[in-house]
Amino acid sequence: MVYRNIQKPLIGIVVGLVREKKLITKNKNLIIEPGYGIKAIEATKRLLKRNVDVILSFGLAGSIDKSIKNSDILIPKIIFHKNKKGLKTSKKLNIYFKRILNDFTFFDKNLLTSSNIENLGELKTKPSIKGKNISAVDMESYFINDLAQKNKVEFCAIRVIFDDLDFSIPLFIHRMIDQNGEIIIKKLLVELVLKPKRALKLIKLMKYYLRSKKVLEDIGQKLN
Repeated sequence: MVYRNIQKPLIGIVVGLVREKKLITKNKNLIIEPGYGIKAIEATKRLLKRNVDVILSFGLAGSIDKSIKNSDILIPKIIFHKNKKGLKTSKKLNIYFKRILNDFTFFDKNLLTSSNIENLGELKTKPSIKGKNISAVDMESYFINDLAQKNKVEFCAIRVIFDDLDFSIPLFIHRMIDQNGEIIIKKLLVELVLKPKRALKLIKLMKYYLRSKKVLEDIGQKLN
């Protein structure tokens, strides 16, 4: 890797949600663009126009591995999407981020990028992921990596586990997420009025989210 500044490369970061930008400490060597799901492609294009040295996919993921749970951290070696050939991440860049984040423990199994929110229990049993050492799923990293590689830019993904096999995002929540990955509050309130018992699942979901958000923020403070 050859950067403008050997110790501090210009890092382009794609986050899935706009609010995740606030979890990263601002620094002149960091450029952050939001892009949820397929919108990550446009976010990556914006970073490439800024001539970044490297690109990082940063955000949450769901675990389909019993040994990887809420708030654990994954830096995958290979990222898959549907039946396409897996794309490797940069070995040198993975080492670089592990070095500057040496206070954390990482898993390095593979990642799947899906075009929609998955039921983790069902996803784990799909024949299409067998034999690929996939431990988690997100909605952006493959798209980012694909574009980065086509432009010969080093790529790494750092993903914190949100939901896992012990507690997957409830199906009723899936229907209330908009095109930017945010929950539509009005729909949620109507759902809770009609089915108040679902508030228990929502409380558990919030606990999971707050734990994973805290880890994201802790990492975000050290990326520079």
